[in-house]
Amino acid sequence: MGEQAPPPRELAVTDTTLDAAERGALILRDRVFTRVAVATARSMPGVVTHRARFARRDLPRATTTFDSASRNTPEGAHVTLDLAMSWPARVSQLTHDLRARVSSDIARVAGAPPRRIDIRVTMFTGAGAEHAATLDGPEEHPPHPATVPRDPLSAPAARYFALAVGAVLIVLGAIGIRDYLIVREILPGDVWITPALDAVLAAVWHPWMYAVAGTTLVIGVFCLLAAVLPRRKTHRRLTTADPAWMRPTDIARRCSALAREVSGVTSARTEVTRKRATVTVMALNPGAPGLAQAVKDRVTSGLDLLESPLQVKVRLRPALKRGGTR
Repeated sequence: MGEQAPPPRELAVTDTTLDAAERGALILRDRVFTRVAVATARSMPGVVTHRARFARRDLPRATTTFDSASRNTPEGAHVTLDLAMSWPARVSQLTHDLRARVSSDIARVAGAPPRRIDIRVTMFTGAGAEHAATLDGPEEHPPHPATVPRDPLSAPAARYFALAVGAVLIVLGAIGIRDYLIVREILPGDVWITPALDAVLAAVWHPWMYAVAGTTLVIGVFCLLAAVLPRRKTHRRLTTADPAWMRPTDIARRCSALAREVSGVTSARTEVTRKRATVTVMALNPGAPGLAQAVKDRVTSGLDLLESPLQVKVRLRPALKRGGTR
């Protein structure tokens, strides 16, 4: 017969009937509550980890303070948790579950839950894969429609007049400061504003002032029109999934490159206007039948990506020979 197993050892029982003064004190640093709260928040579905430029601004993050009467004890701990959530999210339900889980985890470590847990949602990010598991039922907020960017526009014509007016105002302001310093006897010299105003008030009407008045009127009307007229589009929208545009210069280069792919074409240049693309082709045999149509078809097929099609016009020119003759 085999040897009998030794009897199980009796476990020592710790005496818990001692007074608190005899057992010693349990001191919990604020770092314990902070790290437990952050670890719990990171494990929650719907809470997103955000890395900031500075480590102390990472999310989620937590801070812990204690009451003066209950220092370093769970009964006096006040935990504040900052976090980022995926959007859309049920904020009330998620914060309720997170508060309950943080309280339970801290109670498991410290023996009692903290007195207060504040949760601050400081950032929303795009919905992640974990977000689908946190939503039950229809979404509270439907997703917003995609924002289509506006077409690129030219600089407003009033910009140049605004720059000119700004420069004039700066000069007038500098003259005013100079005259003020002269009046206060800080700078030597004679003032300019007073003699100029006296000259204007003493002026009499002359025939040449008609031209000045008319010119001023024309400039004023032109400035008014430049301020209210819409700006022109500088690019053409493409028929791509993502919003994209092409400049007229890029369209002209593409047309020229497509035209040079046709057999018999040596070179090509293109001029693009608002409604038309004019392709001038240098060909070895410009009178070849079907050459102009082949160039037009090739260029037109390459411009299908434009949202608003252009009219293609082809001009044939004889190519230069080695001697410089056509």
